[in-house]
Amino acid sequence: MADSQYTQAELDRAMEYLDAKLYETLAPKMLGRQIVAQDPDCVGDGIFRARVQKLIEMGDAIVSYNFPREGEARDRVEVRSREVDLPVLSKPYIIERQEMEAFLRQGTNLEAASARSAGRAITRLENQMILQGWKPDGTNYEVKGLYQAAAQTVADPFDFGTYGNADKAVNAAIAKLESNNVEASAYHLICNPTQMAELRISRNPTSGAKEMPEVLESLNNGKENGPGTIFRTDILAPGTAMVVPYDPTMEYFRLLNPLELTTELGQDSKAPKSSPVYGNVYEVLYIDIIDENAICKLTGV
Repeated sequence: MADSQYTQAELDRAMEYLDAKLYETLAPKMLGRQIVAQDPDCVGDGIFRARVQKLIEMGDAIVSYNFPREGEARDRVEVRSREVDLPVLSKPYIIERQEMEAFLRQGTNLEAASARSAGRAITRLENQMILQGWKPDGTNYEVKGLYQAAAQTVADPFDFGTYGNADKAVNAAIAKLESNNVEASAYHLICNPTQMAELRISRNPTSGAKEMPEVLESLNNGKENGPGTIFRTDILAPGTAMVVPYDPTMEYFRLLNPLELTTELGQDSKAPKSSPVYGNVYEVLYIDIIDENAICKLTGV
């Protein structure tokens, strides 16, 4: 057993190992990041505040027989900006001393179960933040995610258990978005696993044709293939769903993640010979909803 605390180089070696394991395990589970693009210009481990913007669209255009003249009322796109604090998502864990010794001295793979479990907890919280938001008191949303920020709603009873209703719901949502000047090359449907299961088995009672290809075609503006897809998550309650634009250029929403998922390791200096290694997985993350009209929730599916 080592007779002192681990050196920073030894801790760094373990952190690099755990970071690689975490990314390998968690990347496929980061659902929110597949829907909301990350702003590459917001980078830095010292960034805990950011300026965010909200778009207020112009009113309607007009028709007349004359060209507009000087002095007539002019409209403009209003952009309201404000500063926000960026939340820190974190989860602590412990690596037993014997495991760390085996990794450093004997070349044994470091047991990453604790770090992975902590990482999964952070990923779950991240998806919650992006899709629903964050309510510190358990009641009021201080940060609104996509569903809570949605300015558009389709409340019609489109039960996905009935063939054709999923496609009707998606097209009703897209129509709502387009009527509010939201235009995209494709759209995403996000729904609860219950609705996904219903959609998977939904078939035309006469022809037997599956409904899912029709829904995907609607999400991709009539194309058989495209970036628009269907995501399932229990972060949305059963009977609810939402439709959002495919938005790689961050026109409608963006993810601020100046400090990405990071592993930190340290020891208790009061017991250097026997102290376990204390780990922490954390990140800084905020979803910036630029245009709330770009999100349509479905409440009767």
